[in-house]
Amino acid sequence: MIKIEMRFQVVIYNVNLGIGLASSGVEYAQAYRYSALKSLGVEQKYIFLDFTSVSTVYQLCDNIGVDSKDVLWFYDIFIREKDTSKLSY
Repeated sequence: MIKIEMRFQVVIYNVNLGIGLASSGVEYAQAYRYSALKSLGVEQKYIFLDFTSVSTVYQLCDNIGVDSKDVLWFYDIFIREKDTSKLSY
């Protein structure tokens, strides 16, 4: 008898227009989802499409506990942030 074991990696992509200053239920829901999936060992990425001039998306995500390595910001392409440690790719 041949036993075949299949394993595959699941990556969940959360696509959002933007993120605020952690003042609404949306940010708290994102933080809860992030911590719940992280505790299960599920790889996940948060993709943000809107430009924010108040702060970077990475700083806003840090406010709610989302690690910057799990954040992709559409405007990285355009602003070419000088501090490359903040870039996700």
